[in-house]
Amino acid sequence: MRLPSTPLPAVRHSALGDRERDISIPKDVVAIACTALLLAIVESFCECFAQTHASQATRFLRRATRTCAAAWYLTTSLPCKLLAKAACALRAASACLRITAPATHREMAGTNKIIPILASYLVKRRRCRSMTDDAARHEAWDAQHAWGAERARRMIRDLGGFYTKVGQVAAAGSQMMPPAWCAALAETMDAAPPVHPRVVRRIVERDLGVRIADAFDEWDDEPVATASVAQVHRASVDGTPVAVKVGLGRRRQFSKDVDAMYRQAVLLKALKMDAGLDLPSVVAAYRELVKDEFDFRIELSKLDRFSQLIQKDFRNFITTPAPVRHLCSERVLTCEWLAGPQLLDVFRESTAALPRPQAKRFGSWRRLYATLHKCWGAQIFRQGEFHTDPHPGNVVLLEDGRVGLLDWGQTKVLPPDKVDSCAECVVCMARGDAEGLARTIEASGIAELENPSVALWALISYTYFDTRWTPLAGVNLYDVDRSLLARDGFRRNSPEAFPLIRIAFLFRGAQARCGVFDLSLVDAWLPDALRRLGRPVRFSHLVSRCRAATRWYVHALAKKLPPRLVRVFGGRTASKLWLAQRA
Repeated sequence: MRLPSTPLPAVRHSALGDRERDISIPKDVVAIACTALLLAIVESFCECFAQTHASQATRFLRRATRTCAAAWYLTTSLPCKLLAKAACALRAASACLRITAPATHREMAGTNKIIPILASYLVKRRRCRSMTDDAARHEAWDAQHAWGAERARRMIRDLGGFYTKVGQVAAAGSQMMPPAWCAALAETMDAAPPVHPRVVRRIVERDLGVRIADAFDEWDDEPVATASVAQVHRASVDGTPVAVKVGLGRRRQFSKDVDAMYRQAVLLKALKMDAGLDLPSVVAAYRELVKDEFDFRIELSKLDRFSQLIQKDFRNFITTPAPVRHLCSERVLTCEWLAGPQLLDVFRESTAALPRPQAKRFGSWRRLYATLHKCWGAQIFRQGEFHTDPHPGNVVLLEDGRVGLLDWGQTKVLPPDKVDSCAECVVCMARGDAEGLARTIEASGIAELENPSVALWALISYTYFDTRWTPLAGVNLYDVDRSLLARDGFRRNSPEAFPLIRIAFLFRGAQARCGVFDLSLVDAWLPDALRRLGRPVRFSHLVSRCRAATRWYVHALAKKLPPRLVRVFGGRTASKLWLAQRA
């Protein structure tokens, strides 16, 4: 049986006003297009509603498609012909699009993977509205998060690029994201697919202008870390171990990914599924942060600036890798090798115990993070520029007890007036001045709320700009019907607010993994904020700093004293430290 060949009514088309022509669309082309669209919709909805059985549903559809393709040649059934032709048309269109317009194909692939997740959450939200039992509601959301997190993990693994960066942000926000999402996306920290060694060698030799054998004594083709923008290889120069960061040249792909993510964020905000965070502004701000990551000469200049600050005030506790300048270029950055486990590796252990070298130097996780907080406060209020990506993969616990900070390509420069506004907010938060805090934020334009109030500004500020736990910190961002922020969320976020929120999220998530919940980022920033505003630092702040420094020297002295003198002069803490060192 053949399809009718009678054309549809002709369509009048006028071009330049002097000629007219007829365009006839055969009925079978329309039928095939409609069937192809229906097939794509059915496949997406099967993945959405089947959830845990999504892979089985997809395999069933593919088998049915292949069966219909075979039936095309063995039968005269019209539905089989239409379905087979539609499947062939989809496959051919996808292959052609991948070759002729890879960016468009990539965006369509990402959208096709996101839509089932989004649709499933919309359905779950509708179903949970009628639930009155909190236990049943939590159980339903836990199952939804487990399914959605696994789907998101596979999407990020398949697409990479900017989606990996988004996964890193989600994985580090353990007090804001569901546990299933944090666990599923943890591999995005350093588990990007590696590039073939031949390609890496070609990039290094072309960028440096010398052969690898002439530039390095040793070169390991196996990368020690892989990311979306670059990967790191271990080598040696004049017998000294070095880390070589090699850029993969994906600037255009990243730009297209950010544009696609922006359109998806607009869709989420229109559907009120952005949890009140104003995701389009967040994505736009992130676009500004990542643009410098593709030129390692910019990162080298940033590394020099921040190294001076850290060596001046934090050299006993924090360090940065020293660059090997004659082996640095646009896509190659060679620095000294910082030996020690990454903070991410420590978190993967069941105990997440503080390593012995850091225990000798800092004494506890709390003091280690307090030192990191002060370092970031110095960056913001003294230099006006700060590292915006302190995730656990960029923090190394060195063998001498210090902490090494890596990856200085992603930083944010704050205008002087925004630095002053941030300092004023810190002072108000430290003193508990909620009204002054609300006035400062609204006057500075850092952010805008849908329904602003003093109480809401205070709650949001302590949640997003501090690391202590608040009632909003443990909220389910996706249960938007019961989320305070979703009902009265951000009308507008700003490029200055998002990086500050990001570092607070990353520090809070890392502290939670170590059992530190009451350490305040704001309290650590207060002395530098007061100096920025030209106000006197209270004596109590100086006493606390002197007390911390004295405690560190007592700990350093404890290992040289006999136990009796330690108990007399060092106190209980030093005694315990001495006994732990002698054990």
